[in-house]
Amino acid sequence: NVQVDARKAPPVAVQVDAKRHTHSKAGSAKENKAAQGYAVHAKNADNAEKAVEGSTWPWDGDTSEEAQVIGQEGFGVVDRSSLNFAMNYLDDMPSKEAFDDQVGWTGLPLTIAFLNDKSIAMKWDGVEEVDGHIFDEPEVGTQINPGEIVTVQMYAQSDGLKGKARMCDKWNFCLSVAWQSYRVGSFSCDRLRVRAMRTHDWDEPAEVMCTTDEAGIFRRNDYEVIVSMKRAK
Repeated sequence: NVQVDARKAPPVAVQVDAKRHTHSKAGSAKENKAAQGYAVHAKNADNAEKAVEGSTWPWDGDTSEEAQVIGQEGFGVVDRSSLNFAMNYLDDMPSKEAFDDQVGWTGLPLTIAFLNDKSIAMKWDGVEEVDGHIFDEPEVGTQINPGEIVTVQMYAQSDGLKGKARMCDKWNFCLSVAWQSYRVGSFSCDRLRVRAMRTHDWDEPAEVMCTTDEAGIFRRNDYEVIVSMKRAK
């Protein structure tokens, strides 16, 4: 497994293996690769190293105020080139082939990648399937360290899919993300909508999402979206 000491090394995108694979093909070569873990270095690793060098890490601190200040430092996602490692991660996901097989020619897929580009660990608090089907999701309680990515894969065989997720830090400051993808949009909102908000109430982003043109949301295409935990507001 890949071991990353975030206090000494620049953040990298690391496979998190605490996932529930609901339809994955057990025992395949790609599943074995997932079990071993792998890492893809960000092209902005030098900037990442400078951002975290000498920092006191919030999960070793005593106050939530300290956590919020330091936690927002991170390396951040600032331009398309800094997204390359996250996009490569999506391309190399071990469950990608099994997911494509499950979705089939007529299904509507969506993969949401949650990138921890902050300087504080976050814990996965859960996901709710509102419409459609969850193919893959992190286990509740999974810790997402700086530089790590977790993903939710959903699909629909009918009109579309809809879901929401929440992740929180040690002091219960949370990021809630809501999304939906339907075959047809509305007059006022896009058919693909994703919204991330710093709140414990995941109904808040669900009620106001209308597009992917939002803080911390990077729409790679109609079927893949990257969420920056640092840039979300």
